[in-house]
Amino acid sequence: MHLAEVRRSPQPSIPRCLPILRQFPSTSSDPDGLAGFAFQQISAFGAPSIFKTLSDNGVLPENVFSVKLSSTSGQSELYIGGTNTELYDEDTLTYTPVTEQGYWQVNLEAVSRDGSTVTDDAASIIDTGTTLIVTSNSAAEAYYQDIPGSSSFTSGSSTYYTIPCDTIGSYTPTLTFGGRDFDVSEESFDLGMESSGSSNCVGGIAGLSIAGEYFTS
Repeated sequence: MHLAEVRRSPQPSIPRCLPILRQFPSTSSDPDGLAGFAFQQISAFGAPSIFKTLSDNGVLPENVFSVKLSSTSGQSELYIGGTNTELYDEDTLTYTPVTEQGYWQVNLEAVSRDGSTVTDDAASIIDTGTTLIVTSNSAAEAYYQDIPGSSSFTSGSSTYYTIPCDTIGSYTPTLTFGGRDFDVSEESFDLGMESSGSSNCVGGIAGLSIAGEYFTS
């Protein structure tokens, strides 16, 4: 798996699910579900993904797919068969191997905040359908525990954390993959006010009752 820093304009945002259209390349069709790109091992039907089928049939220029995500309508991109070099800085391209075939699972070497490591050497899943960084309750608590004014609330099986809106930009995480640091922007980490008129904003790392110290985003 390759990771790279997206060029800053337009500003990328937190991941959103990618709809597959009934008829490509028409943009007038309604969304009709999700195009799964995970490995066959976790398919409910035991079937290979669209990408694996195309790859096995030798119809792609490169056996690679790439994703650019944006909060700006029409600016996200799924590129099958290569990468769009106009969308990233090539000298930031970083390789990290898949550690277990199922989801796109890779090693997250460190999660740090303001230069201090919060956790390291954790399994992580790169998932374009997850809207925030989800980890275990203990790992999420460790991230927020010494942030002034932070608090938590639970919704269903998830625990979310808030930080005063005027300081949340000082507590954004840095994720380290393949020996390179990737800074999460304030725009991506700040999910907005806890409620209308609130002075607290929801942070982009949430806790979930899961087995192990997985990070998913």
